[in-house]
Amino acid sequence: MKKEEAKQKVAELVTRFKNATESGQIKKYSEEETKKDFILPLFEALGWDVYNKKEVSAEEFISGNRVDYGFYLNERPQFYVEAKAAKEDLNREKFADQAIQYSWNKGVVWAVLTDFEGLKIFNAQNIKADLWAKQFKSINCNEFIDRFDEIWLLSKEAFLNNQLDKEAEKSGKKLLKISVSKKLYEDLNEARIILTERFLAVNPDLGKNPHLLDEGVQKILDRIIFLRVAEDRGVEAPTLRPLVRDYHARNIRAQKFLYQSMIEKFKELDEIYNSHIFAPHPSDDWEEFTDIVEQIIEKLYGQEGYYEYDFKVMSADVLGTVYEQYLGHRLAKAAKGDLFGGSNIDVAKDLKKRKQQGIYYTPEFIVDYIVKNALGPMLDKCKSIADLQKIKVLDPACGSGSFLIKAFELIRKKYEDFGSSGQYINLQILINNLYGVDLDDQAVEIARLNLLIAALEKREKLPNLMNIKNGNSLISGGEEELKKYFGKNWRDKKPFNWQEEFPEVFKQGGFDVVIGNPPYVVLESNDEQLEWLKNNFVSTQGGKVNLYKVFIEKSLNVLLKNGYLGFICPSNYLSSADSKNLRKILLEQSRLLEIIEYSEKDKVFQNVTQALTTLIIQKDNGKKNLPVHVVTNKHGDITSIQNDFYHNTNFEFISPNLVINKMRNCNHQFGEIVDGFQGEVNVSTKKSLFTEDRKDTDYLPLLRGNLLEPDNIGTKAE
Repeated sequence: MKKEEAKQKVAELVTRFKNATESGQIKKYSEEETKKDFILPLFEALGWDVYNKKEVSAEEFISGNRVDYGFYLNERPQFYVEAKAAKEDLNREKFADQAIQYSWNKGVVWAVLTDFEGLKIFNAQNIKADLWAKQFKSINCNEFIDRFDEIWLLSKEAFLNNQLDKEAEKSGKKLLKISVSKKLYEDLNEARIILTERFLAVNPDLGKNPHLLDEGVQKILDRIIFLRVAEDRGVEAPTLRPLVRDYHARNIRAQKFLYQSMIEKFKELDEIYNSHIFAPHPSDDWEEFTDIVEQIIEKLYGQEGYYEYDFKVMSADVLGTVYEQYLGHRLAKAAKGDLFGGSNIDVAKDLKKRKQQGIYYTPEFIVDYIVKNALGPMLDKCKSIADLQKIKVLDPACGSGSFLIKAFELIRKKYEDFGSSGQYINLQILINNLYGVDLDDQAVEIARLNLLIAALEKREKLPNLMNIKNGNSLISGGEEELKKYFGKNWRDKKPFNWQEEFPEVFKQGGFDVVIGNPPYVVLESNDEQLEWLKNNFVSTQGGKVNLYKVFIEKSLNVLLKNGYLGFICPSNYLSSADSKNLRKILLEQSRLLEIIEYSEKDKVFQNVTQALTTLIIQKDNGKKNLPVHVVTNKHGDITSIQNDFYHNTNFEFISPNLVINKMRNCNHQFGEIVDGFQGEVNVSTKKSLFTEDRKDTDYLPLLRGNLLEPDNIGTKAE
């Protein structure tokens, strides 16, 4: 609906509302009648498909309360609306607070409160302001037409163009975009520092084992977070605050401190859930004399009057985000010598090693895209629950589990399509369908916790998730063989023998899907893994060894025929001379389905400046010269990349002859490579594919036949 047409529709609604008011009928309107006759038609006039659940969802719940509607674009929430009957007082604080708290916990900036007679827009992310300072717009229905440009800010078209954000900045109310994950990271990071200092002060021997200190503090936080999630979902009755209040009421400090009381509670919970979360740990025996954990517990409820955490509605991966941010913080602290306990040099080396293993938080839209395009085709083939149960999904460098969580959500949705849901199904997915390996043992623990939280719906025993394992995905073999490469300390390499660790997977021939974000690490000449990798992987031959290439080769090895692989990784495998063997492997063992390029300017990861690609392939050594989808946006920013994913699903078709002729017009000789190209190319790009400033390597992903011999290509397109 065009803007002028929408304005006319809104004017008609305002007239109808005034007539109902003057006749006294509006006082008889219930909330449902107000929504049906005025509020939904208002947003329909603003271009929203209010009867499409994927665009406007009704009755979203938050800890027993609800907001009325969530507005979505491409499955991404844009704002939430709390609707009231016209007879209600729209200035009541609790009405606005309900919508604001929901939006904040969902990581969404905007919240709307309306009874049609009035409409208020709030910036839910401005957590430092009091409630009414969060208010950005307040418009009475008598002003809807005179201030229609402001009403239009809530239109679908406006959200496609980020107009509300831009208007907020232009009007001097610059957005304080503090996401729930960022705030939780800040609070958890402060909690870690406090707990680390306190336990080290009271238990000085922990200074000799900084890894145990770090692990124990993480364990305490994991348990508290699990309980906060269980409380907010109604799985557990309020537990933590009552535990603190009971402790003070009974005045039992002379016998034991709060931390010891908590350990007793953890033992009870271990009997109930029978999971690693509450299993005995050395930290259970640490001394603590100051009741500092009370302060930590309060942090994880939020700050009254400003923000409250609702773990029920947070993204399932928010803890993974927080943990990966924490590793970066620890690495920075180690570099400055600011860590507590032990040798800062040793801890710094350990953290650097862990960071090098690829522990980067992958943006949610990248995770969504890869999982949907790699796992989605396999799920489409499933015709029954029996088919679903056989699907095996692996992340070989799983980190804190973001890719596995998205896979869990997709598989659960497929179960729901077959009419099955609930915690039993959730746990079956965790046990039967999902597999992960990571070199960092704490990341593995976080991945397990994240997955259990994603599945948690009721109070019952939980699995230990032994399919999520700690190990080195690239090193395997027997004791004698590994001793030759790594000496008597070969176990320190955490070798991982795939057939032994996952026998049920290889009984059916391998994994159906491999997804993830492998580490991008070029091994130095003195790296003790180098000789092993060069003797066991073809992709390591002919130049520098980058671990992501080895992960691609290994993943193809553990995939079933016709299985899918989806990775985000550097783009130099498309053109570099030392990637020739990997390109050969890809062409001989797989069908390339999609390659999406990001330039250095796109900055997909905060700490990674190199060009990246998302790569979707199918293991198949038969079909060749089939269409390859290529999205190239080297001159765009990250916003336009996201738009390509979610708004440009219909790729523009370009004849291969057009590509070849354009390349022939360059002052280079492409020889047999171009002459022999018989495939088709689909390209979607924000700018012309053939601009003067594009390098020849920009064309490489367009020509599958060109992947083998990049050295035949010149250096500059004319």
